[in-house]
Formats: sequence, C-alpha cells, structure tokens
Amino acid sequence: MIIRESSARIASYQIYRRLWLPAVEPRARVLLVHGLAEHIGRYDRVAEFLTQCGYVVHGFDLPGHGRSSGRRVYVRRFGELTSVLDACVRWTNQQPPTLPLFVYAHSVGALVAVTWLLSASRPPHSVVLTGPCIRIPDHVSPPTRALAVMLSWLLPWAGVSAVDAHGVSRDPIEVRRYVEDPLVVHGKTTARLAGELMTAIRRLTDAVHRITVPCLILHGGSDPIVDPDSARWLHRALGSTDKQLAIFEDLYHEIHHEPERMA
Repeated sequence: MIIRESSARIASYQIYRRLWLPAVEPRARVLLVHGLAEHIGRYDRVAEFLTQCGYVVHGFDLPGHGRSSGRRVYVRRFGELTSVLDACVRWTNQQPPTLPLFVYAHSVGALVAVTWLLSASRPPHSVVLTGPCIRIPDHVSPPTRALAVMLSWLLPWAGVSAVDAHGVSRDPIEVRRYVEDPLVVHGKTTARLAGELMTAIRRLTDAVHRITVPCLILHGGSDPIVDPDSARWLHRALGSTDKQLAIFEDLYHEIHHEPERMA
C-alpha cells in the first residue's frame, strides 16, 4: 500500500487529502468521509483493508477538522461541507474515472454525503453509510430545535456539546486512541455547526425520497451517540430500490473500530 498526502484550496479552506494506493491493479475507487470532531487519519486501517481488496482509497479532512484549515468544528454554512465533498469527488477522477466510485461515509459524514447526493451531477456507483447522523431524536422538542438554530446565529462560537469518547467503541484500546489523538477535537461542537447540522437534517427529511443511488446502511445496535432509529428511518425513507440495512446488536458508534471488525 502506498500513501500520498496533498492539500487543495476548496471553498476558502485549505483541505488536507490522503490517497491510499493498492499494490495491485485497481478495481474501483472509494471516497471516505469521516464524522464529527475526528479526521481521516483514523481510517488508515479501513483504507488498508480496502487497498488489500484492490480499491484505490481517497479521503480528506472536513473544514475545521484534522489537518484542514478553519476554526475547529465550525462552518459558516452547511453547504461548505457539501462543496468540499463535491470537489473531492472530482479529485478522485485523477485515478481512472472509468473505475466505479463508492462513497463510504460515517456519522455526520453520512449526513454530508446524503445531502450531496441530492445535487450530485455524477452520483457514485453506490454508498455505504455507517452510524448515519441523519435524524434529530424524537426526545428533542421543536422548541429546543428552534432554540438551537437561534443560538447558532446569536452565539455561533459557543460550545454546545461534545462527542462522548466512551461511546465510540467497546474496545478500551480504541477509546484510549481516540482520547489521546491530538487531531481529534475533544472540546464542544460550536453552536453554529450544531445549528447548521439540525437545519440540514430538517431539509433532508423532506427530500431524501429523491435519492435512488444503491445504499448499504450499517449501524451499531447499542450506539450511544447516534440512535439506531436514525438508520432505520433512512432505510425506509430512501427512494432507492437497491438498499440494505444491517443493525449489529451490541456494537457502538464506530463499527469499524469495534472488536468484531477482526472477525
């Protein structure tokens, strides 16, 4: 496996990119989209597995994450995230564009990917969504949702919530790696980003039926960070005729970092 690093100016951000090349003739391309507060370097083992299977793997750090520029876990508009994703999809065409393209997106990255699909000029062959953060939990009342969006404008840089490291994986080694990773944002998410995510979810709710790309949805059944009902709802709502859902009963949020990944 060969790893190449680069960066590009996209949507006023300097975006860090990583490319993993297989040692054999490639069979397809995969674009990885990471989740909230993390970075693409945490997907090295996923990429290693995929390259061993003959895939060219691309990845990048979202704005305000990892090695990309921008205030940490902050965006002015959610559309900046989809614009960066769209540019990185075009970047994958540096590899033979005739190779099928698959998108593998996790958590908030899944929200970005699914939203992007609504306007993608050249949709991928299919998408894999893990732990998709795609629906606001029912226990969050409409007034609370409205207040969150209002706060995002009044106090955009205020911290509102943080990812619970112990909900990432049942594997204590993975939890320790997460906690000790200097590129992971361990503080609270900004009110601005949180409000933009909630607005994006609300808009997507009424439009997701328009998506017809083949889709595989995977979720940990004991995920304490994103309710598995989010995946169940998405599976029902997608307009795709080729769609599958798998809920893994005991697994937490990052199924690719659970002990069962080695099974």
